[in-house]
Amino acid sequence: MSNKYPTKNYNKLCKQFINDNNELNKKLEELTIDNCINGLKHINNKYATLILFWIELYRRNNDSKYDIKELKYDYSLEHIMPQSWEDNWSFDKVPHPNTSISGENSVEKKLNDRKEKIDWIGNMTLLRSKLNSSLKNSDFEKKMNGENRKKGIIAYADLSITKDDIVTPFNNGDKIWNEDKIEKRTNSLFNEIKKIWG
Repeated sequence: MSNKYPTKNYNKLCKQFINDNNELNKKLEELTIDNCINGLKHINNKYATLILFWIELYRRNNDSKYDIKELKYDYSLEHIMPQSWEDNWSFDKVPHPNTSISGENSVEKKLNDRKEKIDWIGNMTLLRSKLNSSLKNSDFEKKMNGENRKKGIIAYADLSITKDDIVTPFNNGDKIWNEDKIEKRTNSLFNEIKKIWG
């Protein structure tokens, strides 16, 4: 969420909107595509969980292949590339995809880019909490397949935002999750958000 509209003002804004419809229209006119996309790149976990859940419901209600249209809101947020990524997602193991970043501060630039994109909505999905806590900071392969007796995302993913967006490409041979994937998925989710909210 943008600092321009902190959440502590929501009650006040809602009251203004109820009292004056023109006030709502003015605020909507201030909202730009850049504001929205930047909000998805700096989104807190609570809002990311809610938005991903709405996207899932939207998909289910617009696709006849889903028998279950309603879901209980009891999922937890999973960062595919974990917030503590250094051990299992180092640049040796998951190289930064942008080879044009070079020169004196290239490592620092790649490091900053990775740290930033971890908090983009494209790096997030919803899972059942027990599965989420068992995955922790594992590498992508272990998160997807599991390890030893612990099953991974593939075995338990029941939402399209996980199955269609992450599991299917992985099963089709796309075994890398990096900044490019996060950026593409963020843009794709943004396009769905535009369809939902206009």
